[in-house]
Amino acid sequence: MDPAALERTLRELALAAGAEIMAQRAAGFSVERKSDRSPVTEADRAADALISAGLARAFPDIPCVTEEAAETHATRAERFFIVDPLDGTREFVRGDGDFTVNIALIDRGVPRAGVIFAPVRRRLFYTTAAGGAVEEGPAPDGGWPGPRRGLHVARPDPAGLRVVASRSRRAVAIASARVASRARVVVVAARDVNSSRGKTL
Repeated sequence: MDPAALERTLRELALAAGAEIMAQRAAGFSVERKSDRSPVTEADRAADALISAGLARAFPDIPCVTEEAAETHATRAERFFIVDPLDGTREFVRGDGDFTVNIALIDRGVPRAGVIFAPVRRRLFYTTAAGGAVEEGPAPDGGWPGPRRGLHVARPDPAGLRVVASRSRRAVAIASARVASRARVVVVAARDVNSSRGKTL
């Protein structure tokens, strides 16, 4: 597989799916319920169809597992694409901007490449052919491509916690943060006790 072609295809499909989602949002949409009672809209299905068709054209030998196509969920392959065409449907339905287009290539259980696009925020994140990751924003005229900046993993801060969560699940995030904070206090206290005894954890 050509890494440059993979980068280009994932990026272009994410942008195209984002544009389709925004068009559906502007036109109005109905909301249905899936078997698990989670919402689904025409925008989910349209973005899913666009991405699935694009991946099949570019990489016909690699299967695609998508959230909206239940028949793909039983796929067994060492290498496959996984797609959530509209991650955050609840937020989309509410009129929020906190939803994304997500596409990734999984190889032997490891994510090898991916893209995340937030259409309302106009923020595009993706892996590059060179092996890094970037965030791309729109050009001054509002189009694409735009300026890019490299992304790097933050240095861990042992003095603090970072919690990332959906606004729609904030209560769960707060509860998890409290549990993690208490666990950290216990670990630090145990280290202090053992340190005074000449032991380390």
